[in-house]
Amino acid sequence: MFLSDTVVVDIVPAIIPTSSEDLQGKLSCASAFASDVQIDIVDGVYAKPASWPFAENSLGELAGFQRPALNVELDLMIKNPLEHLDALMALKPTRVVVHIESIDDLDAIIAHSKTHDYILGIGVSLDTPIKYIETLDASDIGYFQIMGIATIGSQGQPFDERVLTKIREVQGCCAEHPVSIDGAVNKETLPRLYTAGASRFVVGSAIWNAENPAAAYEALKTITI
Repeated sequence: MFLSDTVVVDIVPAIIPTSSEDLQGKLSCASAFASDVQIDIVDGVYAKPASWPFAENSLGELAGFQRPALNVELDLMIKNPLEHLDALMALKPTRVVVHIESIDDLDAIIAHSKTHDYILGIGVSLDTPIKYIETLDASDIGYFQIMGIATIGSQGQPFDERVLTKIREVQGCCAEHPVSIDGAVNKETLPRLYTAGASRFVVGSAIWNAENPAAAYEALKTITI
């Protein structure tokens, strides 16, 4: 007979904004129950479909964007993120994820993270060869974000079992770095992801498709392993 442990985990609501108004509404909602939120920025090139502001070609609107007092993480599913980082700083992120296959100059992005004082995360897809991670100088990287789905850019996709192996691979070469999971995180997959070694969980549809997002968030925070 095995004893079960109850564990409290870090849950981060994820928003893929369709418009400025949609983002404002979800941020306002999330601020009532969460301290951290992830905003997914999708350009329609590196990943599809495009989200706001790329969907409306309205990067210029970011300069006047007002948001609630939350810790904001940006997940940049965009080609050549360095070209857009300055504009995206208007969202005042505390964390920024860039996906390893989208990067041409990691050193420049690291320098940008230091100048603007945000924690840099590296996004890892399930098809990313582990050799790309092993060759990184991870001293200036805060954490890794591993995707729990096969195709990035939209919510509600099925869980991909390969993520469990990918967690162990990343920890095998970068054990000192926390692992965050984004995609197909829900009450069924959370205990398995935690047991595999993940410590932070980005949740989209399991929160926003619920009748009561706040209750769904609270229900996910405590798991049994």
